[in-house]
Amino acid sequence: MSKIKYPYEYDPKKRKLAKIYSKGRLMSGIINGIIIPIIFFAFFYFSGLSASLRDIAMPTGSPAIVFYTFVFLTLIAIIQFPLRFYSSYTYEHKYGLSRYKLSGWFKDYSKSLMLFYLFTIPIIYGLFLLLPLQNWWIYAGVAYFFLSVFLSTILPVFILPLFYKLEPYRNKTHLKRLLSVIKSAGVTNVKGIYVANESAKSVKANALFSGLGKTKRIVLFDTLVNNFTPDEVETVIGHEAGHYIQKDIWRGIMIDTILIFPVLYIVSAILANYTSSVADIANIPLIFLAFRALDVILMPLTNAYSRHREAQADLFALETCRKPVAQASAEKRLVDTALGDHKPHPFVVFMLHTHPPAEKRVQMCIDWKRAFLRRK
Repeated sequence: MSKIKYPYEYDPKKRKLAKIYSKGRLMSGIINGIIIPIIFFAFFYFSGLSASLRDIAMPTGSPAIVFYTFVFLTLIAIIQFPLRFYSSYTYEHKYGLSRYKLSGWFKDYSKSLMLFYLFTIPIIYGLFLLLPLQNWWIYAGVAYFFLSVFLSTILPVFILPLFYKLEPYRNKTHLKRLLSVIKSAGVTNVKGIYVANESAKSVKANALFSGLGKTKRIVLFDTLVNNFTPDEVETVIGHEAGHYIQKDIWRGIMIDTILIFPVLYIVSAILANYTSSVADIANIPLIFLAFRALDVILMPLTNAYSRHREAQADLFALETCRKPVAQASAEKRLVDTALGDHKPHPFVVFMLHTHPPAEKRVQMCIDWKRAFLRRK
């Protein structure tokens, strides 16, 4: 740890490289995450391909929805695969951010695809059980809430272990300091601090608080533990503790649930007014199209809320750890490590960013330090 540069300052070369890298990531995200899905859903539905696939699926009997959804999701995966492979493997290696071997990347991709099928097919099947009901969108909204709680609960114990080897934090001296931070923050009932082996996949560092009830965990990437100073790691823990104390997982679930009801109502109105049969499985692409379009429309609102919560967690870390220099240093090191844009265009932030720009997060540390010194 003594060899780690501290306090860290931006590397000018990485700042220039980050601008180029971030633009590429931004474009691939917009194309593969928004443009391609919307075009595909619209084409598949309005071209009549959806009706043709329905006609093929119907003779299969009761699993027709399962058959249709499986084929439909597979087509989406095939269309998105080239850009996904380029952006998450080739492009990351180009900028020295990825440590994936090709076999490792395909292994994780296969797991993510498996989860995509595992969750999406039952959700679509359940939705079509509700569609014949009057005001089905209300029942679907309630189901969405319980599904969100379920997924948040199982994330650290079933989903994360599929992609990472999770081990308890083993540095006893440093662990004592981190547990002290957690205790002083008022965090209770967390089932330990775990380290994920991100270094086998990339150089990027991160941490997260996840789980509900008895599955609550704080997870640190080994790239964070090994390449950041103890003080910097403490401020990251303080940030995650802020999410815990401020109940941000529950807040997120409630906000998403509140928003899903009007979204489902609009989808129900589209199906009622623009289709001959609400429960026709050929409507699946139209449903996907409506959800994706509405999600894009709501992105500025949901992302603004997310940035606010992240800023509150930053403030909590400052008030709890009282190490503004370390927190600013950690933020600069994080953004340099990931080649993130520390000062993106305001419109990009408005539309797409779930976290405040690094420039603002560092400035918060500077402002807090000045205010703290005045209070003294």
